[in-house]
Amino acid sequence: MFEVFASNFRLLPAGQVAGEPWRDPRLLSLADYPELAARFAGCSFENGLYRLQDARTGPQGEAWIAEAFPQFASRACPFGYDWLRQAVRSGRQAGRRRRASCAAIGAGDWAWTALSLI
Repeated sequence: MFEVFASNFRLLPAGQVAGEPWRDPRLLSLADYPELAARFAGCSFENGLYRLQDARTGPQGEAWIAEAFPQFASRACPFGYDWLRQAVRSGRQAGRRRRASCAAIGAGDWAWTALSLI
């Protein structure tokens, strides 16, 4: 399922093994999240360009978003973060299909992407 993802985002540094997935019910309800997390939880892509949350970092990311964006505290569920520690979360924008968004916590900004989870 994630061959295209894995070919575009290499697991670097080499030799990484997936950690314990973050089992938040909101993420587990996403069709492809359980497989994504089982393969890549806690792993870094392209030497730190992007990293998927694991059981330890997921709740930390959720707490950071809740502090920076209290209005999203009950809805934010970050499944990854980038090298700037910007959290990436799944969600819906104005009733549309599920998409990803990025919380630039340091800048206090929130942006929706046109990309899906995979």
